[in-house]
Amino acid sequence: MRFDRNTRWRALWTIAAALLLYTACDSQPIAPSCLITSVTVTATPSTVKTGVNSTLTAAVAMNSTCGGRVLWSVTPAGGTLTTDNLTATFSATTPNTFTIKATSVDDATKSGTATVNVTP
Repeated sequence: MRFDRNTRWRALWTIAAALLLYTACDSQPIAPSCLITSVTVTATPSTVKTGVNSTLTAAVAMNSTCGGRVLWSVTPAGGTLTTDNLTATFSATTPNTFTIKATSVDDATKSGTATVNVTP
């Protein structure tokens, strides 16, 4: 079987293009993994009367590959914690000192806390 010159050039260019595509796809850098450096929480105001809301804000220091979401919790149990990703409100009907915690969804070892004092 004999191929003419045009057929050989087409075959050569097809192989070269395939190798170029394979090399380009194979050499893509791997995206960096998520890195959370800290989570901080602020409460405004930090002292409230019973039944009055304190607004909490979480700040997550992270690289661009992270989602930046947090899970909220309160100790001791009591009061009402209403969350919306990086913000939350807290109120209680009984006086106490509450610790509100925001934990990173991307790295559960990173969290921050704020204290809310509820007075009569």
